[in-house]
Amino acid sequence: MKYIFWTLLILPLFSSYGQNAIRIYKVESKTFEIEKKYAIQEIIIYSDSTYCHRNFRLDDKSQKDDYRYFKSIETNGTFRKDGEFYFFKPNNESFEVGRYKISDEDIIYYYD
Repeated sequence: MKYIFWTLLILPLFSSYGQNAIRIYKVESKTFEIEKKYAIQEIIIYSDSTYCHRNFRLDDKSQKDDYRYFKSIETNGTFRKDGEFYFFKPNNESFEVGRYKISDEDIIYYYD
């Protein structure tokens, strides 16, 4: 009986995990390029202050359902949040790439 009590007390400690929230934001837009006329961008924000930015270029809007099968340009790095703005800094760079205001509905990019 004593061992069952300690087992039930300690078992939840082994199955608990830390915070591992991953947020994925997606933007679809028309481009002004000659060949690739449609773009989808994904910004994946991890809870350890890192991010992954993927940029997919498509020939037309009808391919947007299968965009993950296309080649993407991927940028990884760290970010910091100051108020409601996100500041992204790519790996191996000493500068931040613009300011972003991210919500569940949209992503707004601010540039100087």
